[in-house]
Amino acid sequence: MVTLEVYDAETEKWISVASKPYNDQLDFDLNFGMLLSPNVIGTLGYRLKSQSGAILANELKGPEIKAHFRNATNKEVPYKNLCNYAVDVRTTESMPINIYIKKEDGTWDFYKQSQNSSNDPNKWVTLTWTNMPWFSNVEFVAKPLMRS
Repeated sequence: MVTLEVYDAETEKWISVASKPYNDQLDFDLNFGMLLSPNVIGTLGYRLKSQSGAILANELKGPEIKAHFRNATNKEVPYKNLCNYAVDVRTTESMPINIYIKKEDGTWDFYKQSQNSSNDPNKWVTLTWTNMPWFSNVEFVAKPLMRS
């Protein structure tokens, strides 16, 4: 029997997520959102262990989760037909946080307002966008800066 363990960067613990008998190949289907702490941020890792507990494959790195969102809100501005949006965000580096809106045809479109997040992965920051048009579907998206 071979066990797949995933490193949860938030709790700094290895979590056994699946076991299978070993034949000629191993494949595991995983949903990280269901396996790890709800606020995980940082670089995950994987390793394989035998039934006896021996490590069969050294740790493999990835993916890196650079941003996490919670408590998204939208509040109507009285008498103005406008809305204030807010979201708590925590990121591993300072990066633009953008709002995307869902259009009537079902596609998503960038709404040209962004704010920069903090670069402290231990700190939740509330970002707000005020006096904006009301949209029925809004998504907040982190855009990590490209490195050369």
